[in-house]
Amino acid sequence: MAKTVWVASALLYAGVVVWAGFVLPPDGVASHVGLDGTVNGWGTRAGFLGVNAWLALLLLVVMPIVVKAAIRPPATFLNMPNKDYWLAPERRDATVALVSRHLSLLLAATNLLVAAGMYDLVTLTLRGREAIGSWPFFVYIVGALVWAVWFSRRFRLPEGE
Repeated sequence: MAKTVWVASALLYAGVVVWAGFVLPPDGVASHVGLDGTVNGWGTRAGFLGVNAWLALLLLVVMPIVVKAAIRPPATFLNMPNKDYWLAPERRDATVALVSRHLSLLLAATNLLVAAGMYDLVTLTLRGREAIGSWPFFVYIVGALVWAVWFSRRFRLPEGE
């Protein structure tokens, strides 16, 4: 299910990038917004799409490769509590499956956050106002913090170990 959620988020993000390419004007594209919701940076459609193409490449291609590399043996890039215990041969498969699922969901949430931000920049450019606002950012930060606490608590050593 986690991979399906990631694929759906990736398709949504890619769809927003393609949609932006069709609807944005050549110039006067909102590229940065202050904390008060006021646009304080402008650019071109080509620049906007260029930056987002690199970001899409990073989020949709590079990050899943990094996740796969992190959980591959010997998992030297995976940073988790009590790694030696949880990656012992008798627990390795279950641990890798759980970590992979949760990292896929975290990547999906990141895709959705970036897609929401991009959608808002496009609507700011076209309509002069945000459609979504900053709440996805705050939901993402709170969700990431909750996930980090869960992750560190989930991989504590069991009693008596």
